[in-house]
Amino acid sequence: METWHKNNYKPNGSKNKVALFADTYINYHEPQVGKAAIKLLTDCGYDVLLASVGCCQRPRISNGFLKEAKSDGTQVAEKLMPFITQGVKCRLRTIVYFSTYR
Repeated sequence: METWHKNNYKPNGSKNKVALFADTYINYHEPQVGKAAIKLLTDCGYDVLLASVGCCQRPRISNGFLKEAKSDGTQVAEKLMPFITQGVKCRLRTIVYFSTYR
């Protein structure tokens, strides 16, 4: 997703910024969902920053590795803090499912 975003995304110059959390699924399994999210957010008037800050930890949670998921998930959340402290809205992929899958 990072390469696609860098090569294809054209910021619209909006002062409204949103960070899209590029998790494992958007990066490797469902890049079309990430691209649809970028289009949706751009169409809504946002400049989309890609937050490639690590794995969402869902695979670990699904397989019962809760301690590891909590530890690494905390680090991922901390990596999102610079976006938040700059006033950038952060969006996870859940909004994309609502928007792209009816």
